[in-house]
Amino acid sequence: MDTRRHRLVVLGLACLLSACNFAGSGQDGDGDAPRAWIDRPLDGAEYQMGEAIPIRWHAASDAGLRQVDVRINGETVDLADNLDPYLAILTVELDWTPPGAGEYLLEVVPTDLDDGVGATAEKRFRVLDGAVIAGAVYADLNSDGDALDEGEGSLTGVSIVVVECGDKLSTRTQGNGHFRFENVPPGVCRMDFIKTGWRVTGTVPAGLDLPIRVDTRSFHETWFSVFMTPDATPAPTLTPTRTPPPMIATLPVLPPATNVPTLPAPDTQPPPIPVIASPKDGQMLGCLQDIVLDWKGVNDPSGIDVYQVELYVSHDNGGSWDGAGSWGVDNTALNVNQQTECGLLYLWKVRARDNAGNTGGWAMTTFAIGID
Repeated sequence: MDTRRHRLVVLGLACLLSACNFAGSGQDGDGDAPRAWIDRPLDGAEYQMGEAIPIRWHAASDAGLRQVDVRINGETVDLADNLDPYLAILTVELDWTPPGAGEYLLEVVPTDLDDGVGATAEKRFRVLDGAVIAGAVYADLNSDGDALDEGEGSLTGVSIVVVECGDKLSTRTQGNGHFRFENVPPGVCRMDFIKTGWRVTGTVPAGLDLPIRVDTRSFHETWFSVFMTPDATPAPTLTPTRTPPPMIATLPVLPPATNVPTLPAPDTQPPPIPVIASPKDGQMLGCLQDIVLDWKGVNDPSGIDVYQVELYVSHDNGGSWDGAGSWGVDNTALNVNQQTECGLLYLWKVRARDNAGNTGGWAMTTFAIGID
Protein backbone atom coordinates (compact mmCIF):
# COMPACT_ATOMS: atom_id res chain seq x y z
CA MET A 1 0.00 0.00 0.00
CA ASP A 2 1.37 3.49 -0.89
CA THR A 3 0.42 6.92 0.42
CA ARG A 4 1.44 9.96 -1.62
CA ARG A 5 2.30 12.80 0.72
CA HIS A 6 2.73 15.68 -1.72
CA ARG A 7 3.86 16.50 -5.24
CA LEU A 8 6.11 19.48 -6.03
CA VAL A 9 5.94 20.84 -9.59
CA VAL A 10 8.77 23.10 -10.79
CA LEU A 11 8.35 25.12 -14.01
CA GLY A 12 11.30 26.45 -15.95
CA LEU A 13 11.81 30.17 -15.48
CA ALA A 14 11.73 30.70 -19.24
CA CYS A 15 8.22 29.18 -19.35
CA LEU A 16 6.99 31.79 -16.93
CA LEU A 17 8.36 34.70 -18.99
CA SER A 18 7.72 33.55 -22.57
CA ALA A 19 6.28 30.75 -24.68
CA CYS A 20 7.80 27.32 -23.94
CA ASN A 21 9.31 25.17 -26.65
CA PHE A 22 7.76 21.88 -25.39
CA ALA A 23 6.18 19.56 -27.96
CA GLY A 24 2.51 18.98 -27.34
CA SER A 25 0.31 16.12 -28.54
CA GLY A 26 0.66 15.64 -32.26
CA GLN A 27 3.80 17.80 -32.50
CA ASP A 28 7.32 16.68 -33.38
CA GLY A 29 9.43 17.00 -30.28
CA ASP A 30 13.10 17.69 -30.81
CA GLY A 31 14.23 17.77 -27.15
CA ASP A 32 16.30 15.24 -25.22
CA ALA A 33 14.83 11.95 -24.01
CA PRO A 34 12.95 12.18 -20.69
CA ARG A 35 15.00 11.36 -17.62
CA ALA A 36 14.35 10.34 -14.01
CA TRP A 37 16.37 10.02 -10.81
CA ILE A 38 15.74 8.81 -7.26
CA ASP A 39 16.84 10.54 -4.04
CA ARG A 40 15.66 7.84 -1.67
CA PRO A 41 15.79 5.09 -0.72
CA LEU A 42 19.55 4.81 -1.10
CA ASP A 43 20.84 1.90 -3.11
CA GLY A 44 21.35 -1.11 -0.81
CA ALA A 45 19.35 0.39 2.08
CA GLU A 46 17.79 -1.98 4.63
CA TYR A 47 14.48 -1.60 6.44
CA GLN A 48 12.49 -3.61 8.99
CA MET A 49 9.09 -5.21 8.38
CA GLY A 50 6.26 -2.81 9.28
CA GLU A 51 8.40 0.25 8.60
CA ALA A 52 7.07 2.71 5.99
CA ILE A 53 9.72 3.29 3.31
CA PRO A 54 10.08 6.93 2.19
CA ILE A 55 10.41 7.34 -1.59
CA ARG A 56 11.42 10.56 -3.35
CA TRP A 57 11.84 10.71 -7.13
CA HIS A 58 12.17 13.29 -9.93
CA ALA A 59 11.42 13.32 -13.66
CA ALA A 60 12.15 15.93 -16.32
CA SER A 61 11.83 16.30 -20.11
CA ASP A 62 12.53 19.06 -22.64
CA ALA A 63 9.65 17.67 -24.70
CA GLY A 64 7.18 17.71 -21.79
CA LEU A 65 6.10 14.81 -19.59
CA ARG A 66 3.05 12.70 -20.42
CA GLN A 67 3.36 10.24 -17.51
CA VAL A 68 5.78 8.71 -15.01
CA ASP A 69 5.34 5.07 -13.93
CA VAL A 70 6.74 4.07 -10.50
CA ARG A 71 7.14 0.32 -10.04
CA ILE A 72 8.36 -1.95 -7.25
CA ASN A 73 9.34 -5.46 -8.34
CA GLY A 74 7.52 -4.83 -11.62
CA GLU A 75 4.22 -3.74 -10.04
CA THR A 76 3.03 -0.14 -10.44
CA VAL A 77 2.70 1.58 -7.05
CA ASP A 78 2.34 5.16 -8.33
CA LEU A 79 1.38 6.60 -11.74
CA ALA A 80 1.72 10.30 -12.47
CA ASP A 81 -0.39 11.16 -15.58
CA ASN A 82 -2.60 13.95 -16.98
CA LEU A 83 0.37 16.24 -16.42
CA ASP A 84 0.67 19.86 -17.49
CA PRO A 85 2.21 19.80 -21.02
CA TYR A 86 4.50 22.69 -20.03
CA LEU A 87 5.83 20.88 -16.96
CA ALA A 88 9.64 20.99 -16.76
CA ILE A 89 10.48 19.02 -13.60
CA LEU A 90 8.29 16.81 -11.46
CA THR A 91 9.19 15.81 -7.88
CA VAL A 92 7.09 13.33 -5.91
CA GLU A 93 7.38 12.03 -2.34
CA LEU A 94 5.43 9.03 -1.07
CA ASP A 95 5.54 6.37 1.65
CA TRP A 96 5.32 2.69 0.73
CA THR A 97 4.78 -0.19 3.17
CA PRO A 98 6.24 -3.52 1.96
CA PRO A 99 4.02 -6.62 2.06
CA GLY A 100 6.82 -8.86 3.35
CA ALA A 101 10.54 -9.32 3.84
CA GLY A 102 12.82 -9.71 0.84
CA GLU A 103 14.71 -7.95 -1.96
CA TYR A 104 12.98 -5.08 -3.77
CA LEU A 105 13.72 -3.14 -6.97
CA LEU A 106 12.32 0.41 -7.31
CA GLU A 107 11.98 1.70 -10.90
CA VAL A 108 10.91 5.12 -12.17
CA VAL A 109 10.05 5.20 -15.91
CA PRO A 110 9.36 8.62 -17.56
CA THR A 111 7.46 9.05 -20.86
CA ASP A 112 7.34 12.33 -22.81
CA LEU A 113 4.51 13.80 -24.89
CA ASP A 114 5.87 12.08 -28.01
CA ASP A 115 5.67 8.70 -26.21
CA GLY A 116 9.43 8.62 -25.94
CA VAL A 117 10.44 6.46 -22.97
CA GLY A 118 13.50 7.56 -21.04
CA ALA A 119 16.06 5.47 -19.23
CA THR A 120 14.70 3.78 -16.10
CA ALA A 121 16.01 5.06 -12.76
CA GLU A 122 16.63 2.16 -10.36
CA LYS A 123 17.36 1.64 -6.67
CA ARG A 124 17.54 -1.69 -4.83
CA PHE A 125 16.73 -2.12 -1.16
CA ARG A 126 15.99 -4.90 1.31
CA VAL A 127 13.32 -5.52 3.95
CA LEU A 128 14.27 -7.67 6.96
CA ASP A 129 11.99 -9.48 9.38
CA GLY A 130 14.27 -9.30 12.41
CA ALA A 131 17.52 -7.85 13.69
CA VAL A 132 21.00 -8.07 12.16
CA ILE A 133 24.07 -9.26 14.09
CA ALA A 134 27.34 -8.81 12.23
CA GLY A 135 31.03 -8.36 12.88
CA ALA A 136 34.45 -9.89 12.40
CA VAL A 137 36.80 -12.26 14.25
CA TYR A 138 40.51 -11.47 14.50
CA ALA A 139 43.59 -13.37 15.69
CA ASP A 140 45.22 -11.59 18.64
CA LEU A 141 48.33 -13.70 19.22
CA ASN A 142 49.72 -11.72 22.17
CA SER A 143 46.37 -10.84 23.85
CA ASP A 144 46.99 -7.08 23.68
CA GLY A 145 43.46 -6.20 22.51
CA ASP A 146 44.20 -5.55 18.83
CA ALA A 147 45.05 -7.45 15.63
CA LEU A 148 47.81 -5.15 14.39
CA ASP A 149 50.93 -7.14 15.25
CA GLU A 150 52.90 -9.39 12.92
CA GLY A 151 51.03 -12.59 12.06
CA GLU A 152 47.70 -11.24 13.35
CA GLY A 153 44.60 -10.32 11.34
CA SER A 154 41.35 -11.91 10.15
CA LEU A 155 40.70 -15.39 11.57
CA THR A 156 39.07 -18.01 9.34
CA GLY A 157 37.33 -21.25 10.28
CA VAL A 158 35.68 -19.94 13.46
CA SER A 159 32.28 -21.55 14.13
CA ILE A 160 29.76 -19.02 15.42
CA VAL A 161 26.51 -20.15 17.05
CA VAL A 162 23.54 -17.95 18.06
CA VAL A 163 21.05 -19.45 20.56
CA GLU A 164 18.46 -18.48 23.18
CA CYS A 165 16.52 -16.01 20.97
CA GLY A 166 14.82 -18.37 18.50
CA ASP A 167 16.00 -21.26 16.37
CA LYS A 168 19.71 -22.01 16.53
CA LEU A 169 21.72 -20.08 13.90
CA SER A 170 25.27 -20.89 12.89
CA THR A 171 27.93 -19.86 10.39
CA ARG A 172 31.69 -20.08 9.88
CA THR A 173 34.10 -17.22 9.14
CA GLN A 174 35.77 -17.15 5.74
CA GLY A 175 38.85 -15.32 4.44
CA ASN A 176 38.00 -11.86 5.78
CA GLY A 177 36.90 -13.16 9.19
CA HIS A 178 33.47 -11.52 8.85
CA PHE A 179 30.14 -12.97 10.00
CA ARG A 180 26.53 -11.81 9.57
CA PHE A 181 23.17 -13.09 10.84
CA GLU A 182 19.95 -11.60 9.44
CA ASN A 183 16.29 -11.81 10.50
CA VAL A 184 17.25 -12.64 14.10
CA PRO A 185 14.07 -12.72 16.24
CA PRO A 186 13.78 -10.28 19.16
CA GLY A 187 15.33 -11.34 22.44
CA VAL A 188 18.66 -11.59 24.22
CA CYS A 189 20.89 -13.86 22.13
CA ARG A 190 23.90 -15.85 23.33
CA MET A 191 26.78 -16.16 20.89
CA ASP A 192 29.54 -18.77 21.09
CA PHE A 193 32.78 -18.54 19.08
CA ILE A 194 34.42 -21.95 18.68
CA LYS A 195 37.79 -22.83 17.12
CA THR A 196 39.84 -25.76 18.34
CA GLY A 197 42.92 -24.55 20.22
CA TRP A 198 41.68 -20.94 20.46
CA ARG A 199 39.78 -18.91 23.06
CA VAL A 200 37.99 -15.53 23.08
CA THR A 201 40.04 -12.87 24.88
CA GLY A 202 38.17 -9.64 24.13
CA THR A 203 35.58 -7.70 22.14
CA VAL A 204 35.23 -4.23 20.62
CA PRO A 205 33.28 -2.44 21.88
CA ALA A 206 34.34 -3.90 25.22
CA GLY A 207 32.04 -4.93 28.03
CA LEU A 208 30.18 -7.79 26.34
CA ASP A 209 29.93 -10.72 28.76
CA LEU A 210 31.20 -14.16 27.79
CA PRO A 211 29.54 -16.03 26.29
CA ILE A 212 28.64 -12.89 24.36
CA ARG A 213 25.03 -11.72 24.79
CA VAL A 214 23.43 -9.35 22.29
CA ASP A 215 20.08 -7.57 22.80
CA THR A 216 18.16 -7.64 19.48
CA ARG A 217 14.84 -6.27 20.70
CA SER A 218 15.45 -2.87 19.09
CA PHE A 219 15.95 -4.48 15.63
CA HIS A 220 18.93 -2.19 15.03
CA GLU A 221 22.03 -3.72 13.50
CA THR A 222 24.61 -4.83 16.06
CA TRP A 223 28.23 -4.85 14.83
CA PHE A 224 31.27 -5.76 16.90
CA SER A 225 34.72 -7.34 16.68
CA VAL A 226 35.93 -10.43 18.54
CA PHE A 227 39.57 -11.21 19.37
CA MET A 228 40.76 -14.80 19.83
CA THR A 229 44.10 -16.03 21.16
CA PRO A 230 45.69 -19.49 20.81
CA ASP A 231 45.74 -21.67 23.91
CA ALA A 232 49.10 -21.66 25.68
CA THR A 233 51.63 -24.20 24.43
CA PRO A 234 53.80 -25.73 27.18
CA ALA A 235 57.40 -24.57 27.11
CA PRO A 236 59.87 -27.40 26.44
CA THR A 237 61.50 -28.84 29.54
CA LEU A 238 65.28 -28.66 29.39
CA THR A 239 67.21 -31.76 30.46
CA PRO A 240 69.92 -30.77 32.94
CA THR A 241 73.46 -31.77 31.96
CA ARG A 242 76.30 -32.38 34.36
CA THR A 243 79.51 -30.43 33.88
CA PRO A 244 82.49 -32.70 34.59
CA PRO A 245 84.79 -31.49 37.37
CA PRO A 246 88.12 -30.04 36.29
CA MET A 247 91.06 -32.43 36.20
CA ILE A 248 93.48 -31.75 39.04
CA ALA A 249 96.79 -33.58 39.00
CA THR A 250 97.66 -34.94 42.46
CA LEU A 251 100.10 -37.41 43.86
CA PRO A 252 99.06 -39.96 44.84
CA VAL A 253 95.97 -40.25 42.62
CA LEU A 254 92.83 -40.05 44.69
CA PRO A 255 89.73 -42.11 43.96
CA PRO A 256 87.26 -40.34 41.60
CA ALA A 257 84.61 -38.20 43.22
CA THR A 258 81.24 -39.79 43.71
CA ASN A 259 78.50 -38.39 41.38
CA VAL A 260 75.66 -36.84 43.35
CA PRO A 261 72.35 -37.07 41.40
CA THR A 262 70.48 -33.80 40.77
CA LEU A 263 66.71 -33.92 41.13
CA PRO A 264 64.84 -32.56 38.07
CA ALA A 265 62.69 -29.44 38.47
CA PRO A 266 59.06 -30.20 39.27
CA ASP A 267 56.68 -30.39 36.26
CA THR A 268 54.25 -27.44 36.45
CA GLN A 269 53.28 -27.22 32.78
CA PRO A 270 49.95 -28.71 31.64
CA PRO A 271 50.03 -31.24 28.81
CA PRO A 272 49.07 -30.10 25.27
CA ILE A 273 45.48 -30.11 24.04
CA PRO A 274 44.73 -33.41 22.22
CA VAL A 275 43.90 -33.32 18.50
CA ILE A 276 40.50 -34.85 17.72
CA ALA A 277 40.64 -37.48 14.97
CA SER A 278 36.94 -38.40 14.81
CA PRO A 279 34.13 -37.63 14.84
CA LYS A 280 35.22 -34.23 13.46
CA ASP A 281 33.32 -30.98 13.89
CA GLY A 282 29.99 -31.07 12.05
CA GLN A 283 30.37 -34.73 10.94
CA MET A 284 27.22 -36.81 10.32
CA LEU A 285 27.62 -40.47 11.36
CA GLY A 286 25.53 -43.41 10.24
CA CYS A 287 22.92 -44.83 12.59
CA LEU A 288 24.23 -48.39 12.38
CA GLN A 289 27.99 -47.74 12.61
CA ASP A 290 30.06 -47.92 15.77
CA ILE A 291 30.33 -44.54 17.49
CA VAL A 292 33.97 -44.27 18.58
CA LEU A 293 35.50 -41.09 20.03
CA ASP A 294 39.07 -41.03 18.75
CA TRP A 295 41.91 -38.57 19.42
CA LYS A 296 45.67 -38.34 19.06
CA GLY A 297 47.74 -38.88 22.18
CA VAL A 298 49.99 -36.15 23.57
CA ASN A 299 53.43 -36.17 25.20
CA ASP A 300 54.37 -34.66 28.53
CA PRO A 301 57.68 -34.61 30.50
CA SER A 302 56.10 -36.38 33.46
CA GLY A 303 53.98 -38.71 31.30
CA ILE A 304 50.21 -38.83 30.80
CA ASP A 305 48.22 -40.16 33.75
CA VAL A 306 44.70 -40.15 32.23
CA TYR A 307 42.57 -38.73 29.44
CA GLN A 308 39.29 -37.19 30.67
CA VAL A 309 36.39 -37.52 28.21
CA GLU A 310 32.92 -35.95 28.48
CA LEU A 311 29.91 -36.48 26.19
CA TYR A 312 26.80 -34.28 25.95
CA VAL A 313 23.54 -34.72 24.01
CA SER A 314 21.05 -32.13 22.68
CA HIS A 315 17.38 -32.94 22.05
CA ASP A 316 16.63 -29.47 20.61
CA ASN A 317 19.29 -29.11 17.87
CA GLY A 318 21.87 -27.44 20.08
CA GLY A 319 19.57 -25.20 22.10
CA SER A 320 20.53 -26.97 25.33
CA TRP A 321 22.84 -29.83 26.35
CA ASP A 322 22.53 -32.71 28.82
CA GLY A 323 25.32 -34.89 30.14
CA ALA A 324 25.53 -38.30 28.45
CA GLY A 325 28.67 -39.68 30.07
CA SER A 326 32.16 -38.95 31.44
CA TRP A 327 35.22 -41.22 31.58
CA GLY A 328 38.86 -41.37 32.57
CA VAL A 329 40.85 -43.61 30.22
CA ASP A 330 44.49 -44.32 29.48
CA ASN A 331 44.04 -45.03 25.76
CA THR A 332 43.05 -42.70 22.87
CA ALA A 333 39.75 -44.20 21.71
CA LEU A 334 36.40 -44.76 23.41
CA ASN A 335 33.34 -46.65 22.13
CA VAL A 336 30.10 -44.86 23.13
CA ASN A 337 27.50 -47.02 21.39
CA GLN A 338 25.66 -47.50 24.70
CA GLN A 339 25.48 -43.75 25.38
CA THR A 340 24.26 -42.55 21.93
CA GLU A 341 21.05 -42.73 19.90
CA CYS A 342 20.20 -42.14 16.24
CA GLY A 343 18.83 -38.78 15.14
CA LEU A 344 20.42 -36.63 17.86
CA LEU A 345 23.17 -33.99 18.10
CA TYR A 346 26.20 -34.64 20.35
CA LEU A 347 29.10 -32.61 21.73
CA TRP A 348 32.22 -34.28 23.10
CA LYS A 349 35.49 -33.07 24.52
CA VAL A 350 38.74 -34.56 25.77
CA ARG A 351 41.74 -33.32 27.77
CA ALA A 352 44.88 -34.85 29.27
CA ARG A 353 46.18 -34.91 32.86
CA ASP A 354 49.85 -35.66 33.44
CA ASN A 355 51.49 -37.62 36.26
CA ALA A 356 52.35 -34.35 38.03
CA GLY A 357 48.65 -33.50 38.37
CA ASN A 358 48.61 -30.79 35.65
CA THR A 359 45.45 -30.74 33.50
CA GLY A 360 45.53 -29.43 29.92
CA GLY A 361 42.87 -27.62 27.90
CA TRP A 362 39.80 -29.20 26.31
CA ALA A 363 39.56 -30.20 22.65
CA MET A 364 35.89 -29.98 21.71
CA THR A 365 33.68 -30.71 18.68
CA THR A 366 30.07 -31.55 17.75
CA PHE A 367 28.67 -34.33 15.58
CA ALA A 368 25.29 -35.80 14.68
CA ILE A 369 23.98 -39.34 14.18
CA GLY A 370 21.64 -39.78 11.25
CA ILE A 371 18.52 -41.92 10.94
CA ASP A 372 19.09 -44.71 8.39
